[in-house]
Amino acid sequence: IGLLAFGITHIGTYIVATVFGAGVYILTRRRQFFALMLKVAYHQVIKQPVQTVGTYLKDYKDEFALAQVWAVVSANVILIDRFMVNKAHHDSFAAYVLIANIANIIATFHNLGYVTFQRPLLLRPDTRAVGQIFAVQNWAIPLGLSVAVLGGYTVFGMAGFEITDLPLSIIGLLLVLYIFHAASLVPKEIAFWRLQRIVLLGCDLLTIAIPLLSFYVISQSITGIVLGTLCGLIIRVALFTLIIANPHVKTHL
Repeated sequence: IGLLAFGITHIGTYIVATVFGAGVYILTRRRQFFALMLKVAYHQVIKQPVQTVGTYLKDYKDEFALAQVWAVVSANVILIDRFMVNKAHHDSFAAYVLIANIANIIATFHNLGYVTFQRPLLLRPDTRAVGQIFAVQNWAIPLGLSVAVLGGYTVFGMAGFEITDLPLSIIGLLLVLYIFHAASLVPKEIAFWRLQRIVLLGCDLLTIAIPLLSFYVISQSITGIVLGTLCGLIIRVALFTLIIANPHVKTHL
């Protein structure tokens, strides 16, 4: 915001400012944690470099490599629509990303206000997964948040502050998309602790493949892109639910 106030618009400057802000935050608000990490790094890397590197490389090959690939793929599941909108509707990309970020409030607040507090229960192997996935709170909270977001958007519009010129139908579809994204955080959390990484990766690759297939075969409209991404998320929730509910599934733990 400060950079915008001074008329600085170069994207590289924003990246540098973000890294600088993160550094200031760590040094001022997380100083003890930062000091602890430096101490651990000193004892493990400086004092025992060969043993530490050897142990890490083995762990990386056995576990971290595939988990890292899955983490990157999983992070892009809810971002794939932006790549397609940028490719086919470059002039509408900025407005689309703005509305998508506003809609993402649903998932962010649901994660912080519900999933985080449910995590101890979701980690337990004896927790009934289907009951948690389809719990009323897991769907009612995102729905309520979407109503609040839509209400705020409407109030701003009535006050003369037009946020975007995107059709209301696309805004509504984005809200539905992020309702499913928020609700899918619970099955994703359960799946992370119960399923092998290769299974997680396969499910998320399919989740990305569906909107891409829809984009290149069916429709390249913004509505089609959002619907394709939504179908991918619905199938992801269904797959996680079916696999987790299978009593013969081999867990990762």
